[in-house]
Amino acid sequence: MALKVEIIPGELASLIQDIRPVYWSGTKTTAIDLESDFYWLDDNPHPDDLLRLESAGRLDRWVEVNTEVNFDDLLRVMVLLEPLSFKR
Repeated sequence: MALKVEIIPGELASLIQDIRPVYWSGTKTTAIDLESDFYWLDDNPHPDDLLRLESAGRLDRWVEVNTEVNFDDLLRVMVLLEPLSFKR
């Protein structure tokens, strides 16, 4: 998703130029320790990822977030997860 910004500070612009895309060759959840205290934010998980979470009893740890549909969806998720961070 791209947002129109009139001016990007120089140091931020140089950081942005260093960001490279990541190409997945498998399921994303293989990178998650399903025994850990995690929340996985994703807008379009692969069905295999959801099955893996479900079979581990961790489907409740997936939080759907889609900034293409709702540009401030990450703010919604921050509010949702913030109280949970104090329960550890």
